[in-house]
Amino acid sequence: GTEEFPHGVRLTTMLDRLECFFSLNNYFRTGRVSLGRLKQAMVSGYDVALFFDFMCLPQVGLNDRGEVVPRSKSEEKVFNQCLPNMGHLYSMLPVLVLPHVVEGVHPYEESGWCYSELNIAFLGEQLHQYSEGAESIVPYGSSQIGTDEFSAAFEAGLQQKRFFSEADRDTVRNIVMDFTHKRFVLDAVKNSQSQLVQDLLSRLPDTRKWVFLDQAVDRHLNTFLHIATQNCCLATVDVLLQNGADATLRNRRGDTAACFLMVPRISRAASRCRNSTPQRDPRAGSPLEAVEMSEISASSHCDGNASAF
Repeated sequence: GTEEFPHGVRLTTMLDRLECFFSLNNYFRTGRVSLGRLKQAMVSGYDVALFFDFMCLPQVGLNDRGEVVPRSKSEEKVFNQCLPNMGHLYSMLPVLVLPHVVEGVHPYEESGWCYSELNIAFLGEQLHQYSEGAESIVPYGSSQIGTDEFSAAFEAGLQQKRFFSEADRDTVRNIVMDFTHKRFVLDAVKNSQSQLVQDLLSRLPDTRKWVFLDQAVDRHLNTFLHIATQNCCLATVDVLLQNGADATLRNRRGDTAACFLMVPRISRAASRCRNSTPQRDPRAGSPLEAVEMSEISASSHCDGNASAF
């Protein structure tokens, strides 16, 4: 803590920002007045689930003598399970950016890992609810996603960021490009562009493709197949199934792609899902485990400051 922030700058500024959104007394402080915001403030007595970024994971500590205290085996297991999946939270849940830093620390927008988190949240369209102003830090607009202009703007911004390890710059580039690909595929699925979906998926090796198709794409934990079936687009559903999409995966409500509120959908796309089995080679083993371990080795450090709800 400091004299200005006796309880620590992170905790103090985070609670202050949360008060703006979840307290009726501070309803007008954000400058955004709406019925949704009013409802949110009026039920502020409800619990708010908050994932506070890297700080929520088990950390390597220091004892009273200044000696390093390593993670226990169980803590290391939790750390290795959570770290490669942190990016999915930024892309699926509303993100609150906390740019405040103490004196002597470089600004939030100069951090390479913060730049990564910000881009992932932008690609997942998760900044508008709690971090509207943070979108100005991203050097491109939504219309540029997947274009050469996007790649050039992102790369130019990346080259200006700070990293503790220079190798992290390549890691951030690969992570953001993966989430860019995810956004591009999701847009194609939403727009029922089945041939484009096929072209994009064909760029991925099978093991990565299966993990990719199993991922949730929104806060309801819908997969690409859920979205395609909701749109009743049989051609897109066929493309996803042929590439290994799993029709048995359930969203947050417990629905498979062929159901809505546990009631079977009646479209041809839903019928195709009910009669399908994942087109995967069982000899390939567990693709999820392989990809998680590769991401862990590449993502050994994070210094960002963002919270996902």
